[in-house]
Amino acid sequence: METIKEAALRKAKEEVNLDCQFQGIVSIEESMFKRVGKMATDTHTVNICCKLVADSITEVTLEEQHNSHIWVTIDNAEKLDVHPCVMSPLKKVFNQVYG
Repeated sequence: METIKEAALRKAKEEVNLDCQFQGIVSIEESMFKRVGKMATDTHTVNICCKLVADSITEVTLEEQHNSHIWVTIDNAEKLDVHPCVMSPLKKVFNQVYG
């Protein structure tokens, strides 16, 4: 078993190879997708979005599920074609940090 904090720190290490400090929960987002194509069922996900601060960023190493990353400002992020469940917590973090 692991706490939300432990899971967030583990995922940061596993997914982008960053050691981080946990700053708190930003939001809880849910998304629902109707079954399409080869999906077995409808899908309902609940994501706990956390604010982490990296100890050091010398190199980002992605896990196998990801093939690229970008750094963006909130203005640039809003121009990307991302799911609302991704954009909503990004906006919340930018508002917390930059007011």
